[in-house]
Amino acid sequence: MIRIIAGFLIIMAAGGVISRAAASMLVAQVGVEKVGRGKLSYSYDGNGTVVTVQQDQLFLWPEQQVEWVADPGSTVKAGERLVQFRKEYLQQSIDKKQAELNQLELQVSQQQVSAREPARVPATTGAGQTLSEAQLGLQTAQQKAAEAEAAYNQFINSPVPDGEEDDVAAKKQELEAALQEANAEVQTAQQAVNQAQNAYELARQEDAAQNTNAANAAQAALLGAEAAQVQVEQARKELERLLSYQAADGKICAVLDCTVLQVGVQAGAVTTGSEIFVTGSGGFQLKGMVKAEDKEKLKVGAEVGVQLAAGKKKTVK
Repeated sequence: MIRIIAGFLIIMAAGGVISRAAASMLVAQVGVEKVGRGKLSYSYDGNGTVVTVQQDQLFLWPEQQVEWVADPGSTVKAGERLVQFRKEYLQQSIDKKQAELNQLELQVSQQQVSAREPARVPATTGAGQTLSEAQLGLQTAQQKAAEAEAAYNQFINSPVPDGEEDDVAAKKQELEAALQEANAEVQTAQQAVNQAQNAYELARQEDAAQNTNAANAAQAALLGAEAAQVQVEQARKELERLLSYQAADGKICAVLDCTVLQVGVQAGAVTTGSEIFVTGSGGFQLKGMVKAEDKEKLKVGAEVGVQLAAGKKKTVK
């Protein structure tokens, strides 16, 4: 029992020594100084959007080959190029449009010439001359027949001398034959006049039809010239547009300091005019959803590090 009590006291004494030693090792020794100023960092997870204060959409020139284009996320200063078009391709477009304009101008000239009244001799000219000649021939035949008839009537109304009956009969037959021949010539001449009259009427109708057709052709040519002139004006405007591209050295430049946000074309592509190039200016804004208790911790002007899709980093206030 004495040995047990002595052992317990020894253990208790050793435990007290060990506990005091341990206590002296765990107590922090702190040196107190003046209060200093610092920053607290907060971390937020969630969906947000980084947008520029102002966004501008730029439609690229149509029918041009892109030689170089600014990368998305790159910063471009005012006056620096956003897109560079291939100058050789632009020159080819200018030459092609100039040739097209020249051809259209020739078409206008051709249509104007076609609209003029064609030089021709009317069909009634020849037919009228033939009719006049036939009428003159009829008058001559009628005059000859009248003279033959007058000679015959005078002969048969004259007394017959005695002893000349045979000569009178012969003379009568001769005058009758001359009268018949003259009357036949009148009939032939009348037929010639009738035929010439019919031919003249047909020629008159042909001339009327020709005049109508010529007027229609002239009207069509005038309309064709007007349509071609519209195409000429359109081609001239397109040529002026291409020349303005050439005067701009084949490049589109930024008007303001900006950041490239969206590029709708790649180098080597030929544009259609529907490609969109989006730039942003006026700084960035960070928009997103936060909890109500965290709203007071996010103030306007706070700096936020942003990494764009192109891998370039921005510091946004």
